Amino acid sequence: MQHELRVLAYLVQRAPLGQPLAPPSIQAPAGMVLPPEAPSWASVAILDDIAAALCLTRKEMERWEARSIEEFYSEGICGGAIVPRSTTGLDREVIVPMAHQSAMAGIMLATQFAIAADPELRKHRSEQVEARLNVLAGLPQQVAWPRRRTPGCICADEDYQTFWRTLAR
Repeated sequence: MQHELRVLAYLVQRAPLGQPLAPPSIQAPAGMVLPPEAPSWASVAILDDIAAALCLTRKEMERWEARSIEEFYSEGICGGAIVPRSTTGLDREVIVPMAHQSAMAGIMLATQFAIAADPELRKHRSEQVEARLNVLAGLPQQVAWPRRRTPGCICADEDYQTFWRTLAR
C-alpha cells in the first residue's frame, strides 16, 4: 500500500510511475503531515515500491514505467493485469471486478427487463434465465444457462424461506 500523499502527488503531477517525484512536489496539503518516508519519494519511483510490495521484479513491471497512476490502477489493479494469484497468499483465485463487467451486467439486466415488459418479445424469451458472459474470454460463449442455486445462497436458508412464506400468505 502506498501513502495517499504519494499517490496524490503522482496524480497531480501526472508523473510516470517509473520516475521518482520531483522534490518540490513532495508537500503536504493543509491539515496533513508528510510521513517519515516522504524524502525517499524523490529518489525511488513508486513503481519500484509497488513491485517490491507485490513480490514482483522491476522487469515484470517495466511496461508500467511510462504510464500514469490512473492507468495503472484501472488496468493493472482493477483490470487484473498485475495481481497474479501467487502474490495474494491464497490458494484460490481472487476475483477483481472490472468496470466493463459491471457495465455489461447492467446492459444484460436492462435488456431482460425490456423483454419482460413487452408481451411480443416476452413470448420469445428463453426459459434459461441466468446469463453469464466472461468478458475476458473470446467468443462464442454459452451466455444463457438454466437457473440453478448457488451453494450457500441465502435462498436456501430455512429462516429466510419461513419469513417469505409468511409474507406470501
